[in-house]
Amino acid sequence: MKKYETIVILDEKLIDDDGTKFLKELETVLTKDLGGNIVKSEIMGRRQFAREINKKKTGIYLDITHEMGADKVKPLRDKYTLNETVLRLQSYSYDRPE
Repeated sequence: MKKYETIVILDEKLIDDDGTKFLKELETVLTKDLGGNIVKSEIMGRRQFAREINKKKTGIYLDITHEMGADKVKPLRDKYTLNETVLRLQSYSYDRPE
């Protein structure tokens, strides 16, 4: 299993809380559906964008560090591509030394 860091930006007008419910759902998808492990997850809060995304100026950032197979990254992106709540979802290979 490879280690990844996934950054998710949520539309703050379409969620009721600060992103906790969405984070729990994402953790469930990562662990149960895709067979990964959560190393660390954090709600980074509301931040202003340098450039507008879909005519929005702010969003709620989530940061999840997890382990999963390399073949599971595309299904993760595909699952949240059409979700209106998600403005951006990007997964990076986590190559930082421990």
